[in-house]
Amino acid sequence: ASRGARRVTILTARKLGFPIKQFFKTLGMDVYIVPVGTSDPEVKADWIEDQVKKGYTDIAFMDDSPKNVAAVERRLQKYPDVKLVTKLVK
Repeated sequence: ASRGARRVTILTARKLGFPIKQFFKTLGMDVYIVPVGTSDPEVKADWIEDQVKKGYTDIAFMDDSPKNVAAVERRLQKYPDVKLVTKLVK
């Protein structure tokens, strides 16, 4: 990623991302949707870790599942140079 580049990505347990992308489009937002197709918390952690390996160093992760938040926090502990902010949302 180029210096200062930001990307809003939505990881969804759903199999289809298009309806979510369309919803955000109605709000004037162009977001990147990743339909992971499972509720397994490790799958979201895998995807985020892949982004860190690509060079992303600032990650903000918000989720309504405590298991997902815990999985991401656990996974990124091995990357001390990555700034991770997590938030459990309702």
